Amino acid sequence: MYLFLWAFSCFTNFSFNQVHGMAIHLISYQGRPGRIFICASMICSLMSFGVYVYEASKWPQEVEKCEIRHRKFRIVDSLLNLFFLVHFCARFAAASDELVFWLEWYSILDYFTVVPTLLSLIMNRSWIGFRCLRVFRLVNLAEVLHNLNMIESAASLRLCQLVTFFIAVWFSGAGMMHLLENTGDPFGKTPYANAIELTYMQSLYYCLVTMSTVGYGDVTPQTVLGRAFACLFILFALATFASAIPEIADMLFRVNRYSGVYVKAEGRLHVVVCGDVTTQSVRHFLEDFLHKDRQRNDVEVVFINRLKPDLQLQGLLRRHFMRVKYLQLSTTIRHSQRVISAR
Repeated sequence: MYLFLWAFSCFTNFSFNQVHGMAIHLISYQGRPGRIFICASMICSLMSFGVYVYEASKWPQEVEKCEIRHRKFRIVDSLLNLFFLVHFCARFAAASDELVFWLEWYSILDYFTVVPTLLSLIMNRSWIGFRCLRVFRLVNLAEVLHNLNMIESAASLRLCQLVTFFIAVWFSGAGMMHLLENTGDPFGKTPYANAIELTYMQSLYYCLVTMSTVGYGDVTPQTVLGRAFACLFILFALATFASAIPEIADMLFRVNRYSGVYVKAEGRLHVVVCGDVTTQSVRHFLEDFLHKDRQRNDVEVVFINRLKPDLQLQGLLRRHFMRVKYLQLSTTIRHSQRVISAR
């Protein structure tokens, strides 16, 4: 890493520390250039995967040698991979631990996607290869949206993480099955002779049926490598499907009585209480605030907390439902200003 930074600093007349600081600023959310660069990385990853889906669906049997003249998006794909190479170099320059950098997930992802694509470009050939793994960049979508303040609640963040991870496992598994079945086994008397034509959409269908444990049997792997991958995919994807889908369904269809927006009634005042909202603290607060000696019946109390109230607190809230409202929301200032609105 230090050799790379030294060479770059010599070429650009920047100091060693300046190059390192610029790289950190470029891949972080601290400034506008970093946020733009990270968003561009996410968009380019999705575009690259879109090009892969198009080519895998257009020429399913040419995964090993897609002819250059057939590729309408060759220039676009090359530019995208050059951007990924720049992104890799920026992360490399910003890394503080070389071993962690070389072994982290996004570095391994670039090994299998960027390097083969650039080599095939140099050799004037094209290989679909492991470009399906590019969809795993989608797993980082929740973090990007959260840092851009587009997702604020913990429930929305968790839902985005679950959905993107499920899609990444599903689409990448279909890509690997598509590659192995259309390539064939490289061993035996006649290598690659048992390759079959399997479109990417058929691979998606097979992986979804396999993940859901339905298993119609109309689409099955025929190669040895395809069957071996199917065994590994079942072990991992079945656990993903069994854990992610019920949680996603629960978050989508669950009705939370403590979510929503507090609408201020005309002619009434309100007090917002947040922080350490527990059953004991709420009981002591209401005993003092709603005491009959205060002789004020036009003031409502709004409790804001991240957690759902327990059974004791729910019973306490029901006893004072005419003047007490509980909202399970984030307690950030900006969010609190939005949940308190006037009619």
